[in-house]
Amino acid sequence: MSREENIDYETLKKIVFLVFVFSNGSQSRIKQKEVADKAGVSQQTVSRILQELENEGLIERRIGGKGEYVLLTEQGSSYLKILGERINSILNGPRKIILKGRVISGLGEGGFYVSLPYYSDKIKEILGQSAYPGTLNVELDKDSPYDRLFIEKIANIYIPSFSNGRRTYGSVKAIKCSVNGYVPCAIIVPSRTHHPPKVIEVVSPAYLRGELGLKDGDEVFIEIVGEDKQ
Repeated sequence: MSREENIDYETLKKIVFLVFVFSNGSQSRIKQKEVADKAGVSQQTVSRILQELENEGLIERRIGGKGEYVLLTEQGSSYLKILGERINSILNGPRKIILKGRVISGLGEGGFYVSLPYYSDKIKEILGQSAYPGTLNVELDKDSPYDRLFIEKIANIYIPSFSNGRRTYGSVKAIKCSVNGYVPCAIIVPSRTHHPPKVIEVVSPAYLRGELGLKDGDEVFIEIVGEDKQ
């Protein structure tokens, strides 16, 4: 599979560096400390990524009188152009994201919170039906560039926190999705959770394990089609 067809997390980091370094043209004098400070990484990381970009033929590095110069190669220029066109199509069309992961057992928290009348009513508004009192827990592939923190940023539905006078419950963000083609479903992202970033929770009117015949370890595909922020 070509680079243009499959952009993994490491490649995304390289794209950021290409755009950052060449934001003012196809040639740039680079100070690795400045790039490191602005990108929030170490100088060793900057050096490694630049070396990888050079090895892939996307840049050339030359030593000048006042430091190192980095030049964008023809291949690098073509690469950025293709990426620019893809990004433009994403920004100007419906955002479609496919998440791949495996079903895992949850901590039991999802069912408790989904059953609370406040959250239950809000989730019913999202799904159009009452939700099953539990969540489908999915651990995303370790190589996936997406995780719960990313989904939280694109989630377009917000459920505010609330208090019952004795305890304050946190806010939740959500976004509609399908699981193995099944709808309606929604990914919920609580502001407070014990799950690691690669674990997401899905709610649905159906008991998804039963409806889709799922058990721990089964692979699932979750599709998100982005909408305007609410």
